[in-house]
Amino acid sequence: MIGPDSGAQAQVADALRAELGPGYAVKAGAGPDARPDVVVAAVGAPTAEDVDVVQAVAESQGLVVVFVSGDDATSASPWPTHPGWLHAGSIQEVAELVAGLGVDMHRWESDAHRADNERQQRVGIAIRLASNRLAHRLVGEPGAPPPAGPIRADDVPELHAVFCAGLREAVLEQGVAFPSVDTSLAPQPEEEAAPVWQAVEPWAWLSALVAGAGMGALTWRLTGALVAALLVGLVVAGLSVAARWWSRRAGRMELESAQQCKRLRESWARMVADVISRLHIPRVADTLTHAPTTLRTT
Repeated sequence: MIGPDSGAQAQVADALRAELGPGYAVKAGAGPDARPDVVVAAVGAPTAEDVDVVQAVAESQGLVVVFVSGDDATSASPWPTHPGWLHAGSIQEVAELVAGLGVDMHRWESDAHRADNERQQRVGIAIRLASNRLAHRLVGEPGAPPPAGPIRADDVPELHAVFCAGLREAVLEQGVAFPSVDTSLAPQPEEEAAPVWQAVEPWAWLSALVAGAGMGALTWRLTGALVAALLVGLVVAGLSVAARWWSRRAGRMELESAQQCKRLRESWARMVADVISRLHIPRVADTLTHAPTTLRTT
């Protein structure tokens, strides 16, 4: 609170303090060292010196609330209007202007905490959605075949490298640094391929021999040529075994692909969860810990 009359300053300050209530520090006669948020000028009739002082304060603070107190409020010489001057005709108007210009630090800090938590959630959701889209593009939906065909163990390192690069890009797109996490895959236990005679069931061998013998016998009956009958029987038996082996091989490839897809999805899900839990997002609320909790009005 500034003004040419210290007595008027004190009266206006007491009235304004009562009108504003708690949360506001009203200081009469304080200088710029008090670092006020709002300056109220309790003035009388306008004089050239007072106008210059108010104008200087307005230029320094950006604005000033001008309140004409006492009998001078009905003076025939009104105060001029300049940019940055806010005129108030009563203590209630002064309080409304001060309250409108002030910042509720408790609410500000609460809003900052809420905004920080919302951003943390938004970033985590965005990263998870991006990783899910990337995983679906690489290995397809769970229970569905991969878009690019069956996945073998040799394809896993390349797919994992592509996913890690995409996950890193998704994190950086949110404006945060990629945390230090383990991105390696657990080693896949190697399985030795079974030879053909073990890959085909005994009943398939027996069925092939029966089919070959039947076709050989039929050929011998029709042609009477033993050699031709033997050749036909061997060819039919071999084709039967080969067909069964190929069918088993295709089934094993589908099973291996499903296992590799499951392995990748589980590894990627753990890695995404680890990345999200280790994200360091600067919090706005942490910068408000030393901010004032009251509005200083001089």
